[in-house]
Parts: sequence; C-alpha cells; structure tokens
Amino acid sequence: MTESAVETVPRQSPLAAQIRPLPPAEAAAVVERAPPAQVVEAFLQLNPAIVQKILAEMDESARSFIARPIWTYCDKT
Repeated sequence: MTESAVETVPRQSPLAAQIRPLPPAEAAAVVERAPPAQVVEAFLQLNPAIVQKILAEMDESARSFIARPIWTYCDKT
C-alpha cells in the first residue's frame, strides 16, 4: 500500500451503537421512534439474531413501516 492510499473504515451507525447493548424490548422502543432509513442501516450492522428479537418485540405496524425501506434496499442490489 502506498502512503497516499487511504483505508476506508466502515462507519458504525449511531443507532446500532445505541441499541446493541439494550434488551430487545427497550431496543424495539428506540427503533420505533427512529427514521426508517436509520433503522435499516442499524439492522444491517447488527447480528441477525438480535434483529429478529427486536422485531419480535415491535408492533406489527411499526415492523411493516420499516420493512418497506428494507425491501427497497434489497431490490436495488
């Protein structure tokens, strides 16, 4: 690697950092108040098992509200 080469380090989502240590019910409450795009970004950085536990604690309407951006993201890849 040359001196001018810059190594990029992925930025951790502030929301992911906030909800990672929380129990699933508390994380769900935080996620329900966050913008969907931030939730998607955070979920992509978390362990899928943790995301499933958080989603299980969320109200169905809140889950569907954030599912739309996830499917939109998946359709673009």
